[in-house]
Amino acid sequence: MGEDQDCSRDVGDLAIRKMLAIRGHPIAIDTDGFAVVGLEFVKKTVNVAYRVTHLARSLEFYGTLGYTEVGTVSFDDGSRLVMLKFPDEPVGTLELVHRPAGGPVEAGAGFDHLVVQVDTLAATLKLLTEAGLEPGPQLMPGGADGPKTSWLSDPDGYRIELVEWPPGHPDGVTEADFSLPNPHVLMR
Repeated sequence: MGEDQDCSRDVGDLAIRKMLAIRGHPIAIDTDGFAVVGLEFVKKTVNVAYRVTHLARSLEFYGTLGYTEVGTVSFDDGSRLVMLKFPDEPVGTLELVHRPAGGPVEAGAGFDHLVVQVDTLAATLKLLTEAGLEPGPQLMPGGADGPKTSWLSDPDGYRIELVEWPPGHPDGVTEADFSLPNPHVLMR
């Protein structure tokens, strides 16, 4: 960051820590509402973690989706963390957190959905249905040339969007997607 200077400013009464990008430079907003500039060390999202009510049921569900277990950490209070990944991923990308003392999970208190890329959506929907899951119908929110999507919910009610990108499209949403006439159709 170089020279020592005061780069913070009051941005209001914030109760939670947030990450923002302003003019391409990441900043953090601390719990008191002050911006801290210059997080050059922040590189990428490592994984998503969320609580589950019944670990065995959740592991079966995510195993059916194709996730495999990377490892488990158990704690004296009965809590467990289980890291999952898809077979072709080099690292864990989904962490299931089981804290029995925390009671049942109530999905929808801030978390919206997880997006999982598939090679062929129609074949994936067929396999998931045959395995006893209940994915929604195939949608084409971007029209005939856009991505194909479908939705399903895990045992705790977390929503999962399955997406098949059109041929030639990079894996994931890109800056170029926001220059489309209706970019919102890619992110419903």
